[in-house]
Amino acid sequence: MDQINPLPGSIGAVRSSMPLPPKTLIGFLLAVVAVVIIALLSYQSLQTTTNTARNLTQSVELLRR
Repeated sequence: MDQINPLPGSIGAVRSSMPLPPKTLIGFLLAVVAVVIIALLSYQSLQTTTNTARNLTQSVELLRR
């Protein structure tokens, strides 16, 4: 009886342990790190803006008295 070798990508084919090629995986991880850094900087900027607005409101209230 003849054995049929499965084609790459077919059911039962051996898969590598890495989900993506190394260079693609590195690029994806760098993109994720960049997004996280941008999110942290945006959050920090929002906190600074909120504190500045709060301080300005307090100053205006003091000047009205």
